[in-house]
Amino acid sequence: MNKEIENIVKDTDTHFEKLTKSIYGWSVKDGKCVPPKIIFPKPVVERIEYFAEEMENGLTFQGALEYIFARNEEHCKEECEQVMDWLPVSDGFKKWSDDYFSYSFKEAQVMLALIYGNYQVEADK
Repeated sequence: MNKEIENIVKDTDTHFEKLTKSIYGWSVKDGKCVPPKIIFPKPVVERIEYFAEEMENGLTFQGALEYIFARNEEHCKEECEQVMDWLPVSDGFKKWSDDYFSYSFKEAQVMLALIYGNYQVEADK
């Protein structure tokens, strides 16, 4: 039983460490700030890229963030479809984002990805 608890604690610590490094793990290279590289599952990258492209057509940063997470999907879809096609929230994205403990970290990761483009797709397991 104690071994199981130790494993849970270790997994939680590792997960939390990866999240924090993906946000706060900045470095300096050749005298310039380098944002941390964020690794997202494919469904997350699809939403980021879809709405980031629309930012070039006038979608605001806040609007992109709201549509990417779509906490109220029906409302977001309604608003979005007035000017562009809606990208439904996939089960893969929901699985990634529906973690209450790390939601604010994931929101920060997406913000950094929208601003700096510092992300890549997670390798298939």
